[in-house]
Amino acid sequence: MLTDILTGDIEDIYSRADTEFRKSFSEDMLRRIREELKNEFGAFQVTENYTSRTVNGLDFVFLECRFESRTLIVKFIFSSLHQLSGLFFLPYSGRHSIEKVYPEYVNPVSFTESDTFLPGPILQIPVRTSVPNSGKVFPAVILVPGTGPQDMDETIGENKPFRDIAWGLASAGICVIRYDKRTKVYKDKQMRTQVSSVFEEYIEDILKVIDYAQSRDYIGKKDIYLLGHSFGGTILPSLTFKNSEIRGLILMSALAKRLEDAVRDQLIYLESMQPETSPLSKDLKAIKEQVEQLKNEGLNGSLLGMPSEYWEDLENYYPIPETLKETDQRFLILQGGHDFQITPENLAIWKELLKEDKNAIFKYYDTLNHLLIKGKGDTLVEEFFSTAYVDGSVIADIIDFIKQDKSSY
Repeated sequence: MLTDILTGDIEDIYSRADTEFRKSFSEDMLRRIREELKNEFGAFQVTENYTSRTVNGLDFVFLECRFESRTLIVKFIFSSLHQLSGLFFLPYSGRHSIEKVYPEYVNPVSFTESDTFLPGPILQIPVRTSVPNSGKVFPAVILVPGTGPQDMDETIGENKPFRDIAWGLASAGICVIRYDKRTKVYKDKQMRTQVSSVFEEYIEDILKVIDYAQSRDYIGKKDIYLLGHSFGGTILPSLTFKNSEIRGLILMSALAKRLEDAVRDQLIYLESMQPETSPLSKDLKAIKEQVEQLKNEGLNGSLLGMPSEYWEDLENYYPIPETLKETDQRFLILQGGHDFQITPENLAIWKELLKEDKNAIFKYYDTLNHLLIKGKGDTLVEEFFSTAYVDGSVIADIIDFIKQDKSSY
């Protein structure tokens, strides 16, 4: 089956798939998956290990597959009629990883995922929905990524924090919707220059995903939450001030300061970790000079891949945290103590702004990093490149926050 998907006849694969698989994957989507695997990981070489198990009449098969540049775990699900019912590509984390491809809070047979596309001004936006298998109507959480061209899993190195959150919440009876950011979909650099405002980068697509969620008969129309990570969390208060039907906000490692100030702080930290003569140190200094130019005299050109028009538009959203005082939604604000990108002082700012707001809940995790994954030693970028999962305490706190709202159940 794996060889068929990577090199064989797509139509033949489709003839051996059940209805659930056909809902999630079109023939064109399988062709795109094949092409993306080849482009990103090179040619498939060999299957080195496998395991299988049967749960509730479904057969789960896990293959440890080596490509030219990386090893992946490929998961197949087969129905009781031996038809292909599911297909997933999961990270490989070294020897014996095939025995544990899920964090402890994920029950893979308790939810179903499906993909669709929403219209965009140039290209369509991929959207994935994780729906619990037990129940009829569910609260839903829409995941909003941080700065940059992020995919729906918010893949950073070997980590996929949005996938972890989606699977963890769906295992607990909460529907989750995640999507590729427009700046990810626009792979061409020239195309990305057309994203010149916060509305184009974030708000327009978030509103489309909210409309999509409200059109699903299995989602409670007034039980929709937004979870934003990093700068994705920072802009949410501005959005929900205009959309009173959002039940609550979950701000995960969310910036409370100006974006350029946070960028400057990160650059200073990263620069301190490099020898002065290293090429990376020179690059960091060049970006820092651009930040200072933006703050003092206005940007000439682009910063972090976004044109000067974007940074001018961002001025319209400051001071972003102040809008929290003007909304009626519930808030859950999550912060890791091991985060060098959005430092714990940001949590102190949120607390000061919301000190009289009884709707605000704050959670601080001393050992977790920017992805709310357990950090290791110094808060170095390198820790993002070893496979780990969003900490279970974070998943539990999000579930409790939603379940405390009795109208959601």
